Amino acid sequence: MTLEVLEAKLDALQQRVTEQATKIAVLEATSDVTAAAAPAAEPTFDLHGFIDMGAQRTMTNDATNFESTASTFVLGNINFYFTFKPTPHWSSLTEIRFTTAPDGQPVGIGTATPSRINTEFTDPANGIGDDRSRWGAIVLERAYIEYQSSHSFGLRVGAFLTPFGIWNVDHGSPTVIPIVRPESMTQELFPKHQVGVELFGSHPEALSKAWDLEYHAYVSNGRTPAQVDTTEDKMFGGRLVMTNAQHVALGVSAMYGSYDDLAITHVAYRELGLSADVSIDLEALRLRAELTARDIHYDAGHHAITVDGAAAPNEWQTDAYVLAAYRIPHTRFEPYVWAEAYRVHDIVGDLQLNASVGLNIYFTPAIQLKLQTLYARFFDTKDIDLSSTQEYELFVGTRLVMGL
Repeated sequence: MTLEVLEAKLDALQQRVTEQATKIAVLEATSDVTAAAAPAAEPTFDLHGFIDMGAQRTMTNDATNFESTASTFVLGNINFYFTFKPTPHWSSLTEIRFTTAPDGQPVGIGTATPSRINTEFTDPANGIGDDRSRWGAIVLERAYIEYQSSHSFGLRVGAFLTPFGIWNVDHGSPTVIPIVRPESMTQELFPKHQVGVELFGSHPEALSKAWDLEYHAYVSNGRTPAQVDTTEDKMFGGRLVMTNAQHVALGVSAMYGSYDDLAITHVAYRELGLSADVSIDLEALRLRAELTARDIHYDAGHHAITVDGAAAPNEWQTDAYVLAAYRIPHTRFEPYVWAEAYRVHDIVGDLQLNASVGLNIYFTPAIQLKLQTLYARFFDTKDIDLSSTQEYELFVGTRLVMGL
């Protein structure tokens, strides 16, 4: 190949490079103009929630501490979520529940002078002022401001739901399987709500290519007798969840804090909470299991008083359950079974065993009918007695549930 030919090819390549550089410069300029002209993301507002209502009856051989053992219709949960996102990384969430409480709530059951709360008032909004109405209440489930720079880091400030176990954060009626909650929830072995700061995030394939990791860590006021903390002690806690593509989730939670109300009730204690849970979804089969424990240790001379008038002991309170639900293929039906054991000092015994069966009927993905019956039996483990005198409870209930 002659020198002239090589020089010609070099000139051609130089010309192509110059043309490509010109095209790149034009594209970059166009991109900058387009980016500058593109409007900023508009703020978004979203409203959604869930609602449920139904009927139930509770039967027992000792109705002392029950408001009613008659068949009754019930207005369940009416929850709304208000989500506002002014920028891509900032948002706020407020969840409120509407309830007719506290009207009619009994006070002093089992005492010589029981009574009821009466919220009736004269309503001047309609007519000449002869109307009567009863006011209800709003339960603030959570309200916080959130900043999330990426999936691996987020920050919440305000009132949040304690990240523990399977039930507390995803507590909506359309999401949970049964009607009745586990004793770890109803007895609050972990506090349901907290006010403080929470860090959270997720890391895909953090442990291996098969497992993703989600984390939560928080510092809060913990359990407080008032709207603000009365001591410098704070509650610390967190949660780790591992999930994989086979719909298996393994979670652990922990918290440590204190409670102090020496000014009013003279009760003070420290508590440690531990929890482990597993969720497995195998196509139509859903499995849930959880173990929750709380160690409560009272300050000397500042124990709470139980219903039998004795000082509450320092103790480990534990709850464990297993739940299995199966969606029958090509039908609307999902039957389930549930077994639970709850251990705590109580006047009716220190061991409660629950057995339950239920059925969920799915009309649409957002609408379902829940039916459940639960049998609870109480025992004193020092002298287990299977006689009819041992207290029992039988719950039969149904809820029509709708996601909004």
